Amino acid sequence: MNGSQRFVCVVDDSLPFLDSFSRLLQWKGYRVVTYTGAERALEEIQQGEVDVVVADLMSPELAGLELVRSMREAGCEIPVVLMSTRVDSDVVELAKEFGVEEFVKKPFRPMEIFDVLNRAMRNGGKKRFCSTQTELKMLS
Repeated sequence: MNGSQRFVCVVDDSLPFLDSFSRLLQWKGYRVVTYTGAERALEEIQQGEVDVVVADLMSPELAGLELVRSMREAGCEIPVVLMSTRVDSDVVELAKEFGVEEFVKKPFRPMEIFDVLNRAMRNGGKKRFCSTQTELKMLS
């Protein structure tokens, strides 16, 4: 499966990463929107057209788990992939409780991320729902 017609929202605090990652995804046929902060990403996600969210687990201005928690508490069930340079089992377990479909360890190979995205959308696709009546907000 290629990314044709799939819409990916990527959230990471690194502009160079966002630039190279979005070009990689576009090359594979995905439509991509990128954000360095969760507030703007939540606005995009709430519009209901995003097929999958890819977010950095740890960054100075964004906690990936907080983004997922905000989405889930607002009833938004879009599949989520979290990325990190290190992933420990406690964080993985907590994220799975919030409904995170996949994890990927940075740096990753292009084919690895394509496989991860395909699995997340295939496994989480049946849950692709984001209420337009509930406002998504970052929780404090």
